[in-house]
Amino acid sequence: MDWTVKMDHDAIKEAYLLFATPSGKRFPLYPGQSTWIEYGYSVSDEKWGAWFQRAIRWPTRHLSVRLVFQRDLEPEVWGIETSITADASPLRTPIVRQEQDDRVVFE
Repeated sequence: MDWTVKMDHDAIKEAYLLFATPSGKRFPLYPGQSTWIEYGYSVSDEKWGAWFQRAIRWPTRHLSVRLVFQRDLEPEVWGIETSITADASPLRTPIVRQEQDDRVVFE
């Protein structure tokens, strides 16, 4: 799957995942179909801020997010779900925190 950067500033980064390969071969997702998309990225200490936001703009049946931080940053994670048709509400499933060596993992 290919991707393109839509916005790249100090305060906001936005990348779009494209249903196409780097060579241009497309693999569209038609109504009624579903797929599994898995990707990852890292953010350097210099660019990381006090908040993180993930926008999903397509109907999504299942979404999992895994955040890994250095323990000495003393990270805290919380979340809400928002939509165009409903007010913000707490996440449907609780965030799980695990400590692994010098890292803290939230899922």
